[in-house]
Amino acid sequence: EHTSLDDLCAATGLGRSSLYAAFGDKRALYLKAPARYEERSVARIAKVASLPGLEHSATDIDFSPDGEWIAWPGMERVEALNRRGQARLVLGDYVRSGGRAINARFTLDSKALIANRNGDVRLWSMPDGAELYRGRTEPGASSIVRTARDAFLFLTATPNRALAQRWPLPPGRPSLIGSFDRTGPLSATAEAVAYLWNNAIHVRSLRNFSARPKLIAKTGKPPTSLALSPDATVVASADSTEEIKFWSAA
Repeated sequence: EHTSLDDLCAATGLGRSSLYAAFGDKRALYLKAPARYEERSVARIAKVASLPGLEHSATDIDFSPDGEWIAWPGMERVEALNRRGQARLVLGDYVRSGGRAINARFTLDSKALIANRNGDVRLWSMPDGAELYRGRTEPGASSIVRTARDAFLFLTATPNRALAQRWPLPPGRPSLIGSFDRTGPLSATAEAVAYLWNNAIHVRSLRNFSARPKLIAKTGKPPTSLALSPDATVVASADSTEEIKFWSAA
């Protein structure tokens, strides 16, 4: 009651008439505020379920394209939380191995969640969480990239090489795109992959894999991480100097 209408107008940027049109009166605005805070903060205040296999989660978080779900993988399971906090799914029964967490991504239509850890692939339907598929691909540290409604890109990295595969949906036999040498981090989109080889950043097309990779930059200090923009025209790199550098890949 001590907050004046002028105070509310100054804080919201709305005029008096707009404020009344949107909320009716000060009491209605007061009642709306906590509800809106709760709605917007559900992901921030949600805690990972206290279950075995979900330790050290949130190393690889993914939103479903429709915005309804967020998934964070652990060592043995994947947890999916509805953005309204109305549903929580704990999926998977992976066997713990070598401290490697699961990599997980939603399908483009948000109707399924696909996961991979060291070549062990699972697919669950959403929102019921029923397992639709389990199979094997090449072992190694993996990255999953959404490419189309009917396919995923799997990148499997070993210490000195990386393997790119196209995995169809519904799940079938993956097809090989190609493999390449690498000595450091990599980042991929549906179009291309950026990677480090012999202290130089390269970008290679995944649409035309036989084309010669493009040399982007030779680096003094080896990057500890890379990020390729969605349109594959810019590479960002970070190294031990704690600087982020941007390189044109166009």
